[in-house]
Amino acid sequence: MNIPTRVSAPLLSLFLFPLAAQAVSISYTDLPQTLRSGFYEVSLSSTYSSGTASAFHYVDWANQASSGWLMRYDLTSPSGEAAIDGSQARAFDGYLWMQVKHSYDDTTAPHAVTLFMDKVTPSPSALFGQNDPHFTPYADANGDLSLFVTTTDLLAGRSYATLADNGEYGYSSGGGLTGELPVICLAEGCQMSMQLNLAQLTFATSGTSVQFAGFNPGDTRGQVFTQTSAYYTNYINYGTTQTFAISAVPEPSAFWMFAGGLGLVTAVARRRRSNSPHRA
Repeated sequence: MNIPTRVSAPLLSLFLFPLAAQAVSISYTDLPQTLRSGFYEVSLSSTYSSGTASAFHYVDWANQASSGWLMRYDLTSPSGEAAIDGSQARAFDGYLWMQVKHSYDDTTAPHAVTLFMDKVTPSPSALFGQNDPHFTPYADANGDLSLFVTTTDLLAGRSYATLADNGEYGYSSGGGLTGELPVICLAEGCQMSMQLNLAQLTFATSGTSVQFAGFNPGDTRGQVFTQTSAYYTNYINYGTTQTFAISAVPEPSAFWMFAGGLGLVTAVARRRRSNSPHRA
C-alpha cells in the first residue's frame, strides 16, 4: 500500500521531552524536497526547540515504518562557503536539515545520517565527487548528503574523516565518517576533510541497539557540519570550505584538536615535498 508523505498531530514524544523553547510550526513546503516526494509522515509542530535547532518527528512508511527525528538547524554566522585562498566567499542562510533514527542496530553499523541541503540559501556547491553518480551510489537531484557513522561516533555525537595524498609517502587518513565524502584529486597535495556534529542530540546503548536518549539544549557546539576539498602546493593553494553553524559559540577542544591534526598532516606533507624530488 502506498502512503504518500503526510503530516500528523503532535505526538506522545511531546510529553516525553520537554521543550527548551516555544514549539515551532512549519508548513509542508518547508520540508526538504526528498521528504515531500517520499512516503514520510511528518509532524509539522516541533517536539523540541532550543531557538537554534528544532526537532520534528517522522515515520518512514517505505522503510518498515522506521521513525526518528528531522532536526532543523537555523543557520547563522559563520555559515558560508569560501575559497581557501580567500579570493571569494558567500554566507549561507536558511536551514540545514538532518535525519536521524530513533534506534540503530549495533550489529549493522555504520549508521545512516542524512543531511538535506536544499533549504540552504544560496545553494551550496557540490564538492568534487559529491552528488556525482560516477563516484557515489547515493547521488540525487536534491543535493542530499548520505553519511554513515560508527557506533562509537554515534554515542559521542560527532564524527569526522580526513584523507590526504602525500605523494611518495602515500596517503594518510583518519576518522570513521563514511558515505558521500568529497573525492580528492589525483595529485600530491590533494586532501579533503569533513566534520559532523549531532548537535543537541544524545544517544545511548540498549542491548544490541543504539537508542535516541534525548535532546540537549545545553550543547554548546555551534558548528553542525563542515567540509573542505583542497589542493595544496608550494606555489598555489585552491579549494573550497563549507561551514554550517547555528551560532558563533567556539567549538569544544575536540574540534580544534581535529583541525590542528589536519594542519599538522598538511605541514608535514609540505615539508616532505620541499625536501624530495618532484614526482611525475
